[in-house]
Amino acid sequence: MKLVISSELTHRDKVLLYVLAIVVALFLFLKLGINPQMDRADKLDEQIIQLEEQKLPMEAAILSLSKLGDISTKAEEGYAEATDSFFEYMENYEVDKLLTTLVTEEHNLSMTSLEMGTAEALLTPYYLGLTEETVDYSKSYIPILTLGTGIKAKGNRKDIEKLIDDIFVSYPSIRITSYRIDDSAGKGESSLNLSADVYMLNK
Repeated sequence: MKLVISSELTHRDKVLLYVLAIVVALFLFLKLGINPQMDRADKLDEQIIQLEEQKLPMEAAILSLSKLGDISTKAEEGYAEATDSFFEYMENYEVDKLLTTLVTEEHNLSMTSLEMGTAEALLTPYYLGLTEETVDYSKSYIPILTLGTGIKAKGNRKDIEKLIDDIFVSYPSIRITSYRIDDSAGKGESSLNLSADVYMLNK
């Protein structure tokens, strides 16, 4: 018996080959077209995540710089505001002339005594609202000098009171620490014993 092999393709073979060709084409399309794009998309996602992570510290640094700029600006404004009322540096004879003029010429009193100490660095910056309890001595504050003075004068009581009010209102650089008015002399004349610190910028 002879085995006859036909080279002709049957309809069923043609269908199978057609299906096989579609499967191969689809596989190649997925392998060469879709998968690389998916891999590229994954890499882009990773890059985006990395850039987002890098952006956060950069934004924080920018914000910090902005805050530092605001702090610096406020510090400069605070410095100008705090020192605007202080005298420029004066020698003792200049302070003597200032106080003598204030007492005698501007308020018609007779100066009987004027004592002055030595200008010293101010340790407690009261002008910033700080006290001995709240000041931080590890910080550097505005270089201010304080000069202790003692004034003794006599004259009309109303003129003495005007002098004290004037110093409180118009001379923020002269800080009265204590005062006493004595009316025991009689004859409408009173005596003043006043202690005050004169504040000025360090030279």
